[in-house]
Amino acid sequence: MSAGALPPNRKLVDTALGVTPKTPPTFIFQSWNDAICLPTNAMAYEEALFKNKVKCEAHMFDIGYHGYSLATPELSTEDIFWQGNPHTARWFNLSLEWLEHLFSGINYDENKDKLTQIYQ
Repeated sequence: MSAGALPPNRKLVDTALGVTPKTPPTFIFQSWNDAICLPTNAMAYEEALFKNKVKCEAHMFDIGYHGYSLATPELSTEDIFWQGNPHTARWFNLSLEWLEHLFSGINYDENKDKLTQIYQ
């Protein structure tokens, strides 16, 4: 295999193929304009989580490109203007809220079946 080439085994590069019902609950944050990890990859992963009934919360931000860390000004690199984005930086607090919800012990899914029937 040449340098930079993808492995021939699709399971090694397509993370959605590795999702099972035993996959842990997942928080996803992604940027619409990320040219390295395409938004469609996150969407495929979300779909696999849904099909396997794995709890998930996902946020697609309009800007952020790739590698914005916490997206806070103090962590941004001088020559990379988009890293310090207050809107995208919300992903971290959103993840903390989600974890609080996830581990609260409250069953938010009690009415899931009823709601599913209404909206089908």
